[in-house]
Amino acid sequence: MKQKTPKYIDKGRITIDRKIIDNIVYSDSEWLHVWLDILLHSNWKCRKIIVENSPKLVHAGEQITSQVKIAERTGVNRIKVGRVLNGLKSEQQLEHQTNNRFTFIKVLNWFQYIYKSRNLL
Repeated sequence: MKQKTPKYIDKGRITIDRKIIDNIVYSDSEWLHVWLDILLHSNWKCRKIIVENSPKLVHAGEQITSQVKIAERTGVNRIKVGRVLNGLKSEQQLEHQTNNRFTFIKVLNWFQYIYKSRNLL
């Protein structure tokens, strides 16, 4: 069964509230860069992808990537990317599972980042 994307979902943007200033990620530029990369690369709707030769449904707010890819996109050392993921997990901002081939990331409270802003053009 295909999941419909709610009308309030905006495919082209995420919303960052000013209260991010009070969040732990704001205190370290590398943490912030990794966090924004995760938000920007997470699925905005459900879709099927092939993982290890079998279809997998990846929901909105989730992604299958690797720490190496995140490091390449952000310029943050791969070891630090792993530490940031663990830190974000302990702060209950995401869940992640890593193996030797990929990292599965689920952003917790995903929908708070993708509401359409009625004030933005």
